[in-house]
Amino acid sequence: MAKATIMDDLFALGAKLPWKLSLVLAIGSAIGLHQLSLIEPPASSGLQGLSKVVFVQAARVFGLFGQYLVPAALLFGALGGFMQRRRGKDLLAQARSQSNGLPALSWPQLEQLVDTISREEGFQIAKSQAQKIYEPCSHSMKVILY
Repeated sequence: MAKATIMDDLFALGAKLPWKLSLVLAIGSAIGLHQLSLIEPPASSGLQGLSKVVFVQAARVFGLFGQYLVPAALLFGALGGFMQRRRGKDLLAQARSQSNGLPALSWPQLEQLVDTISREEGFQIAKSQAQKIYEPCSHSMKVILY
C-alpha cells in the first residue's frame, strides 16, 4: 500500500468534515498562506544572517505553492465527501423502495449502505483495512461503530 502524503491527508480531512467547515478552512488557509508568501526576506550581511534568510525563503515558497494546493485539496475532498454521502442516501432510498433491494447490491454498495444507515442512527464510523482472513472482494474494510 502506498504511503499517504500530506495532500492525501488534506483530501481525507475535507471529505470527513462538513462541507461548510471545509470551505471555511480552505478560505482561511488560502488567506494565511498568501500572507506567508508575502513576507519580505531580511537583509543578510554576511554568514551570520544567512540561516534566517534561508528559513524565510523556504516559508515564502511553501506559502506560494500552498496557497493554491492546500485549499484545492480541501475543496476537492469536500466535494468527494459530499458526493459519497449523496450516493449513500440515494442507495438507501433505493433499498427502501424496492423489495429485492439488498440482494441486488454489490459488496461495496452494501458497505456504503451500512455506513449510511449507521450514520443516520447516530453512530460514528471508523474504517480500517480488514485482515486478509476472508475477503469477499479485494477492498474489504472493517467498520467500527461508536
